[in-house]
Formats: sequence, structure tokens, C-alpha cells
Amino acid sequence: MTSTVAQICSDLKGAIDKKDELRIAFIASEYSSPSRLKIAQSYEATYKTPITEAIKKSLKGGTAEDLLVNMWVSRHEHRAELISKALGGSSDEEAIRELVFLCNPEDWHETASVYNQKYQKIMQDAVTKAIGSKSHWAKLVAGWMEHKREDRGSVENDVKYLKELIDAPVTDGNALAQFFASTTPDEYTQIADKFCEEYNLSIDQALVRPLKENEDDLEAYAAAHFALHGLPVLAAQLINKACRPKNGNERSICRITTLMVDQCLAAKYAYKLYGDMGADLSRCFDERMAPILRTLWRVTDA
Repeated sequence: MTSTVAQICSDLKGAIDKKDELRIAFIASEYSSPSRLKIAQSYEATYKTPITEAIKKSLKGGTAEDLLVNMWVSRHEHRAELISKALGGSSDEEAIRELVFLCNPEDWHETASVYNQKYQKIMQDAVTKAIGSKSHWAKLVAGWMEHKREDRGSVENDVKYLKELIDAPVTDGNALAQFFASTTPDEYTQIADKFCEEYNLSIDQALVRPLKENEDDLEAYAAAHFALHGLPVLAAQLINKACRPKNGNERSICRITTLMVDQCLAAKYAYKLYGDMGADLSRCFDERMAPILRTLWRVTDA
């Protein structure tokens, strides 16, 4: 941190007192999740009020306020809370998929530790119970949560094997899930490149045929495919997806932002495949939310 923590806290208090949402967002965008947590702790020690409570008292509520509040919460605690909400009542399957795939092994294990202690449940078991085990996407999620991967050893053989799985008259959901859940990212990117070279079709495109009957299956495998190319690549794909509805998907974009904005530069680069992130955020979200999102993701309105 180039500024002292005391200076940052003072700047934050000024922004909160003035109800300056963009300034709060800008300060949050300048620091990593661990640094924001340290700033939040210092803020509470200095002003005797948690920064999350100070923001809630100052701002006018709504999803934008929630987003700014959650930028100052431990990412592990926040993900655990999001998972708990996604599993409550009628399960939010879209949220479950985002939270499972948009997470590296270290963060997943830390989140599980927080969840298990806070909710007195085993997180992995709770997710499995909520989604069942029959669908292709549920099998993939169950395998993915294990975070056990190893080199397969032969890219050429794996390309042929994957093509056989995809082309089979009846999709072997267990084998397909095992392939995606156990292959290392380094090897998968080689497999993906070779697959495209060999068949003139990307893996995510090839998966459309066997999975097209169930959109949830298709979305889960697309997420797995992009996640294995790097979480910023998946974040870009999910942001683009959140921008497709006329008024945007606020719940999704807020989940993605709080969990992935630390990697905004890589995500912005990956987003070029879809167009201009800043323009898409402005087009899809309202005049309060869009500027906050653009500030956090460090993109301008084209």
C-alpha cells in the first residue's frame, strides 16, 4: 500500500460520510481482498464501527449498497454465506454453479472450513444433497468439489477419448464428469488446443450436441471448460452471460464482482472475446449500479 492504512481509512470515512459510492468503489478497487480486510479491521479499530455498518448507515440500501459492503468482507466468509443462501429453500442452481466453478482449490478449502464451523454442516455434503446426483451437471459439480487432479499422460489419447465420450449415442455422465473434474488445467489447455486443431471445433462447442437437452448441463460444462483455462477466463464468460438479459442479472454480476474483481486486469483481457466490458455493463445495468461496476472492474463506458 503506497498510502498508509490510516490515510486510506480517513479517505474511506470521508467518502462514506459524503455518501460517495464511486469513491468507496474506487478505494476498494485499488486493493486486493486481503488488503481490504486489513483496512476494514483498521477502520473499525479507529472509528469504533465496522466499515460494513458505516456503509449501510450512510447509503440508501439496494443491491449496490450490498455490493459495496461485501467488498470489505473476508472472501471466504462471503463465499460461505453465498453458498448457504444458494442452498436455502428452493436451491439457486445458477448460483451454486458459479460459486463452485469460480473458485480455486485453496479458496474452496478455506471456504469449507468457514462454512463447516459457521453452519455446523459439511459444505460439500450440503451442496451434494441440494443438487442430487442424477443430472450430468450434478455429477460434474460433485467431482469438481473434490479438487483432486493429476496429469493424464497423453494429450493425443485424451483428445480421442474425449471425442468418443462426446460422440457416444448415450452420454456417459460419470466418465465425462470424471474427465473434467480430474484433468489438470495445464494439460486441459493442451487437450483443448489439440481438440480444436483436430476437429475444427472447440470443446465447449462440441459439448452442445450431447448436452443441448438440458441448459443446466450445458452451462456447467461450459463453466468447467472456461475455468480450466483460468478463472479470469470463466469470470469474463460469466460477466458476458450476466449482461445478456435486458436489465442484466444483478445477483450474478455482484457474486462475480465480489469474488473475482481482484483479477480484473486478466478478466478484462479475456472479455475482449465478447466485446467491450464497460459498454456492456453500462447497457445492462442501471445508472446507480453501472458506474460502480465499471469502477470496480476498472473499465470505462465506451
